[in-house]
Amino acid sequence: MIDDGLPVPDLQVEYALRSGRTARCDFGIDDVFVGEFDGLVKYRRNMRRGEEPEDVVIREKIREDELRDLGLAVVRWVWEDLRRGRLMRILRSHYARLGIRV
Repeated sequence: MIDDGLPVPDLQVEYALRSGRTARCDFGIDDVFVGEFDGLVKYRRNMRRGEEPEDVVIREKIREDELRDLGLAVVRWVWEDLRRGRLMRILRSHYARLGIRV
């Protein structure tokens, strides 16, 4: 990000959700934008006994909805976005739309 001239985000940013839970996001900027990396380990690690993978995905979707309810733009990416060099373009696009200075 620094090499690409993008602002340095705050890491592991926490937000209080309407459900009473706290969401810890990979990074955030100015309480308007959060970035989340989606890796397979994350979903496997969050599976509870007797759950199916889709249960974890639904829980994550609800969490994301609660973040959006706070007025946050949520952007997700996966390893492929990093490997293909797409992440910086994705971030620039969202930053421009949200008025985050680059």
